[in-house]
Amino acid sequence: MSKNIKKILCIFMLAVILSTMLSGIVLGADPITVTVRIQGYSAGANSGSILNEYQVTLNDSTGFTAYAALSKACSDKSISLVASGSGASTYVSSIDGQTEGYFTPNSSYYSGWMFRVWRQADPTTDELPSVSAGAYTMQGGDKMTWYYAIPAESWYTCMSNYSSIGTSYPEGSSIAVNVKAQKFTDIMNWTLTGFNNLSGATVVLAKASNGLELASATTDASGNAYIVAPDVAANTACYLYVKNKFFTSGALNTGLQHVKSWRKSVTITAN
Repeated sequence: MSKNIKKILCIFMLAVILSTMLSGIVLGADPITVTVRIQGYSAGANSGSILNEYQVTLNDSTGFTAYAALSKACSDKSISLVASGSGASTYVSSIDGQTEGYFTPNSSYYSGWMFRVWRQADPTTDELPSVSAGAYTMQGGDKMTWYYAIPAESWYTCMSNYSSIGTSYPEGSSIAVNVKAQKFTDIMNWTLTGFNNLSGATVVLAKASNGLELASATTDASGNAYIVAPDVAANTACYLYVKNKFFTSGALNTGLQHVKSWRKSVTITAN
């Protein structure tokens, strides 16, 4: 056998060995970044907002489920979390000491933790998953809300014109915001209202650096609020959002009447 043939056979055998070795290696999925926020009832030290918009990175080690994102966020921020089961049977019963059933446990008022995921540009497509957080797979860029709901009473809120709100407004100009919300009409059958105009909601313009409220307005019967951009000494980074609103009396006292919306970044420019 010539040296060239031996060399070719050796190269072929090495290729076979390498191919066999590589076939057993499963390449890991790319890490993704998602945003998590947690809104509870107002009886705690955080006045309802347990965690504002916080980004976490998920990878093969953490897993890519909604529960993995919640667990990572709670671990990072030292927030207590109680859950049972795994995978499709994962059940979250308590976050930051706020445990299910705090409000009167009957068909109208039974309360506990729910999650929603905003994946598309239109906030009224915000999804209420019908599967456990341990079985729901997150995608890069997803925004996830955990909120302590009294399902038949707590409105889930969004700025429906989020995508069309501008990024820059001169001082003295008007910023139009439309607020819509939905809640359960039938808890047992998982039936929701559509996203309806929400009146009486407070829309806030806050300074991005410290959360200081610079201006606010209340929505009318059509869900519209108009905020006048305040005078600023220099261009100022801000954000818009709909405030949490809580029940203030009766069996639902301190419970979420409607949930704080996601923030929209805007800049107020000095004239």
